[in-house]
Amino acid sequence: MKNDCVKGGGRMKRMKGATCILLVIILLVGMMGCTRGENVTPDVTTGGTTAAVTTTKQVTQGVTTTQAVTTEVENLLAERLEITWLVYNCLNYVEGRWDELELEEKFNVDLQVWNVDNNVTEQITMMLAAGDFPNFAALQYGNTNLLWESKLIRSVKKDMIVKNIPTLARYMDEEPFAWDMGKVPETEDEYFGILRTTPQDTFPWMHTTFRLDWLENLGYEFDDITPIDSKGQIFITNRQFSFEELNELYEAFTLDDPDGNGEDDTYARLYNDSAESEGDITGMWNYIPHNKYIYKDPSTGDYVDFRGYSGMRDFWEWITDQLDKGYVHQAPSTENITLLALPNVGNLQINAFALCSAKDAHQVNPPNILLRDNPDVKLIITPPPQGPDGIGNMYIRQFTKWNGVLCYIGEETTDTQLARLLQILEYTCFGDQVMRYTKGIEGIHYTWESEPQKSRLIMTDPAKVPVKYAGAGSAFTNIFNTGVFATTMYTYLGLGFTWENKVLEEYWRANEWFEQYGMVPAKNTDWTRIGLDMQERYNEINKEVSGSVNTVYNDFKKRVFEGQVGDMRTEWSQYINALYAAGYQKIVDLYNDDTWPMTTELYKGSRWVK
Repeated sequence: MKNDCVKGGGRMKRMKGATCILLVIILLVGMMGCTRGENVTPDVTTGGTTAAVTTTKQVTQGVTTTQAVTTEVENLLAERLEITWLVYNCLNYVEGRWDELELEEKFNVDLQVWNVDNNVTEQITMMLAAGDFPNFAALQYGNTNLLWESKLIRSVKKDMIVKNIPTLARYMDEEPFAWDMGKVPETEDEYFGILRTTPQDTFPWMHTTFRLDWLENLGYEFDDITPIDSKGQIFITNRQFSFEELNELYEAFTLDDPDGNGEDDTYARLYNDSAESEGDITGMWNYIPHNKYIYKDPSTGDYVDFRGYSGMRDFWEWITDQLDKGYVHQAPSTENITLLALPNVGNLQINAFALCSAKDAHQVNPPNILLRDNPDVKLIITPPPQGPDGIGNMYIRQFTKWNGVLCYIGEETTDTQLARLLQILEYTCFGDQVMRYTKGIEGIHYTWESEPQKSRLIMTDPAKVPVKYAGAGSAFTNIFNTGVFATTMYTYLGLGFTWENKVLEEYWRANEWFEQYGMVPAKNTDWTRIGLDMQERYNEINKEVSGSVNTVYNDFKKRVFEGQVGDMRTEWSQYINALYAAGYQKIVDLYNDDTWPMTTELYKGSRWVK
């Protein structure tokens, strides 16, 4: 079958056998978010087939003389290779862009970018069902088992990674557990693909942020306070509010006219019950309502997910009390972006991508709108507040640089092609070339607002970019550096766009916020932590009971936030009984299986687990 989604992208690999139909069926239902001995380690130079190396030293009876000896050394880049490429932003890629041309010359390759919309499951499904797979693919969706069993991808040996993308290998060495992820079963050094990094381990997903100008008006003082932006509007401190102080703050933000306008128009917080947006306050009860995290329940001693976790009960008691008092206002998720920028909220919900957004003029995401429209506003980022038991943990979306997601190598890719494409990734994703292959060329695609690397990046209007360098500007799409190997949020979001984020990262590291406040679940449902066999057991049981279990959970939660629960403790017990009657026991039994690995054991000795 012809794949009409792919245009002019070089030769396609065609899958044989009856797995095509199976592939289509499985992938349409839902797609989730190896070498053969040859070692190729060329220097990055081009041209020619051989080079002459002359040695001159000869020692005879203590006298050194010279004798010309010429050795023919093979230029390992002599062979021009075709390499097919698929990443996130390929759909509208036009062949012959400036970055493609310079990489083709430097590495002696013919790069063929496939015009497939990586964000549309159906297009990926069509491509795979036709048996087509590029040499290199950073898929938005990928089912590793299915790709492997369908013989669409090949393995990658460790020595190929070490020799050809050494910076990535060094990062993996820093966290040896990384070398156990994505490994082909019953092998010592072969992997299903190339492990991506995640910058999210360097960032609390939610910043605990308060209106500093309000705090000052209410008489609060800070012994240590550090500005992190050039305009003096955003600050950071090591001061951690106690649970009692937080409750006092919420009352004062609502009742004590903190903005000084004489109006009763302020409140403490906007409540949005999505897992990510409430992660800065649920951490006071040492959990996040994330479906991959498993906790040891302090009441029962069992390992449970958030649906059966007694800490969630305690959080619901507190947050519903704040809602009843009017200190906190509730809003639907769909209104989150707009309402977070309101000027009358004292405790803001700001995630890693929102602080000083990677958008021109800081005009899109909160708190940028707030700061733009209100130049007198000041914000302060603090450690997460303590809960009633003195716990104050923050949600780090990833507590490791690795999340198990892979970049894949097509099955028909040779070792020579693999080495070459890994070298391209090393060159474009690390070191001095990162800016060039993410933002373009300074002076052509962008300029700095003031000091390079320490000020905002100003992207050139695409219409003003010379034709020779078209394809960049604000519409620049990362093809050859996709961000999949970024190790900090700063580099991931774009260097100069987010200088404040760099300062934050450095501050958190220097003050050990991760070690003090990073929330690490006891166990984790991710297959990279528990292995494929356990993942299959979990998927089977979860599929069987999740519908009925989630119905019980959602019904009870709805009643809680509609004010229909009179006595939380009594009705929580009734809820737990109903949850287990719906099949939750089967999941809990698996969580408590001794063969299910402890996340805390996996990471013992790392910066996360002491």
